[in-house]
Amino acid sequence: MGWNRFGKSALIATLVVSTAGLEMMACGKKTTDATTEGSGSGAASAGGSGAAATAAACATIDGKVVFTRAQLDAEMAEILERYAKMPEQRATSERWRNQRRRRIVQKAVQDALVAQHVGTQKVEVTDAEVEAAIKKELGIVFENEQQFGHFLTSHKQTKEEYYAEKRQELLVDKVLALRGTLDPDDKELGEFYEQNKERWNEGERVLASRITIRLKNSADPASDKEGLDRINQIRTRVTSGKEDFAKVAQEVSEMADKSRGGDLGWVVKGRRQQFVNDGVEAAIFKAAKNTVTAPIKTQLGYEIFQVRDHREAGVRSMDEVRDIIYEPLRRRRRDRLRMELVNELQQKAKVEYTEAAWGLETEPAVEPAGSGATAPKPMGLPPGVKLQANPQAALPGVKVVAPAAPAAPAAPKAP
Repeated sequence: MGWNRFGKSALIATLVVSTAGLEMMACGKKTTDATTEGSGSGAASAGGSGAAATAAACATIDGKVVFTRAQLDAEMAEILERYAKMPEQRATSERWRNQRRRRIVQKAVQDALVAQHVGTQKVEVTDAEVEAAIKKELGIVFENEQQFGHFLTSHKQTKEEYYAEKRQELLVDKVLALRGTLDPDDKELGEFYEQNKERWNEGERVLASRITIRLKNSADPASDKEGLDRINQIRTRVTSGKEDFAKVAQEVSEMADKSRGGDLGWVVKGRRQQFVNDGVEAAIFKAAKNTVTAPIKTQLGYEIFQVRDHREAGVRSMDEVRDIIYEPLRRRRRDRLRMELVNELQQKAKVEYTEAAWGLETEPAVEPAGSGATAPKPMGLPPGVKLQANPQAALPGVKVVAPAAPAAPAAPKAP
């Protein structure tokens, strides 16, 4: 695919990443029974503390525990950790933390309901389907395997856990597809394109790939000559007409993008300062279409670039952005169908929430200025669907087990 970098930016523009998305990502992660204390989440401020509190059921479905306080504390700690790393964030408030705790529990119950339903359906996902989905995601969301690895590390997740989640997601997709199509049609894609046409206005750009040979020691003349000789030999292979540039890149290139055949996607003029500094930009924008540049010495080593297409500044065509538009629109359809299914399952099941186990904090009557009290908009939800501050509000078939009122003090005995 030649639109990886444009695709990523458009995807981000379409699905605006907000702090509300943090709990969504955390809720999707497999949780453990580990207790998280002292996380700043108000874990001990309400609902008790210690082993009894962390083992307490936050929610049950048909009498079976589906989410515990320990899991809630662990996910809340992850949200706070990620939030703290975001630039220029305000201190979180009691209300902010309580909202997120409620959302975590709500989503955990929804996930459990859907997972139970999927288990009753005659659908299956093959290993090949999982591999294909992961490969596609690597091409769109992650620029290379290394970036994917960083993502797993930051989310404290193993590759096996990620693959298991992807398999479950595909199973859910197959079940939802029984209720309605997940794929946006040409009419929907076209309407979205026209409504957001200004988004596709881009500068002059080239579609390029590269092969990189790193130098063992850039200051050593012998190492430099060795690298230059190697890149020249590789250039001869890809310009002879006998070997495919992408296949050779996968074989010999020494950058992580070798997994994509060296594909850089569309490179916009003036957008990559390093390319400007290294002279790469001047070379690739001067090169003719379907040609390979002469070797260029960069900070990475010696590189050659294949220019596969060259377009002047202007609005990108529908064909260029079709794949970029497709995924957000598909996600919107999926979210709507999933919410419809959750509402149906909620009516059939006996769902009980135990708020006393959630570790909710006492909220001040008035939030102090700069306390992060303003709730961000939720990410990726279909039109008309809102996350409730109270997850039981307007949900049929749900029972809330409220904390017991404190007993009135005994009247003093008469003297």
